[in-house]
Amino acid sequence: MALSDAEKAALVSVLDEIKPKFQEIGAEAMESLFKDHPDTKSYFSHMDVTPGSQDLKTQGGKVMDAIYDALKNYGNLHENLAKLRELHTTKLKLNVDTIMLLCTSLVPVIVKHCSTADRSTCDKFLNEVAKNLIQA
Repeated sequence: MALSDAEKAALVSVLDEIKPKFQEIGAEAMESLFKDHPDTKSYFSHMDVTPGSQDLKTQGGKVMDAIYDALKNYGNLHENLAKLRELHTTKLKLNVDTIMLLCTSLVPVIVKHCSTADRSTCDKFLNEVAKNLIQA
């Protein structure tokens, strides 16, 4: 189900508020993913996945920037995520479950960092992102 205009506006406001902390938030979500699902670390063997590492901050920031860009270009979500989809499915070879788990890991972290974030709207949008990342 697509986001309403009001949901999109509210989520843009949330991401605008936390944008200065994108690296921290993205890294925290990845750390949560690795803690809850240690097998997912294998997809990131080229990185230092130690909590707080610069690699996690850099990658986490990239993930958050891509999500922000996807939201800003919501009408063209599938096309907008093409490069990220290519990276995740071809280069990193992430499977469908890992992509879904990463998006799911982001929701509580975003909500934690922004008290005005609506959990259901975040979840709804990130599920759409995940679905678009796994569809060719």
